[in-house]
Amino acid sequence: MPNIGRLRYLEAAAQVERPRGTLLLLHAFPLNARMWEGQLALADTGWRVIAPQLRGFDGGAGDPAATSVDDYAGDVIDLLDSLHLKQVVVGGLSMGGYVAFEFIRRWRSRVRGLVLMDTRAEADTVEGKRGRMARPAAGADRGTRDPHPRRHGGRTMAEESNLNLDLPQRSIVPSDLAAIS
Repeated sequence: MPNIGRLRYLEAAAQVERPRGTLLLLHAFPLNARMWEGQLALADTGWRVIAPQLRGFDGGAGDPAATSVDDYAGDVIDLLDSLHLKQVVVGGLSMGGYVAFEFIRRWRSRVRGLVLMDTRAEADTVEGKRGRMARPAAGADRGTRDPHPRRHGGRTMAEESNLNLDLPQRSIVPSDLAAIS
């Protein structure tokens, strides 16, 4: 896995003459950047794909401890600055979505688009945190996601959190990524 200092990431360069942009994919808890290996193939459709390895996951035992999603978002911006990337489409799954929300709150001008998957805009409850911390070993063994997906009553994440993203909001599927330019 390539690294810049302590920042580790997966990357696939766009394989076309006119690249579409950069897709930044943020992994779920307790998984790691390798969960996005299948999406690296989007490079064939013109996307540069970057999947950061968030600190403390998969061999990051020597990383300084992250105390909040702010730390992860700071690491992501440090990586983008190191790679000289000005704007990205940010995608986050579960905990990666939490990081994506913090990223957009702090660096809105760097976000060209936002893809959220099985995530929420507000922090976990105390009970939710306890449950999440009790699951890592089983989830890591199977590579599966939370068996109890969060429900949002038909509301978007922005509506639920009263967060005004000023981005077009619509549901997309992976094949839509090829249409974003």
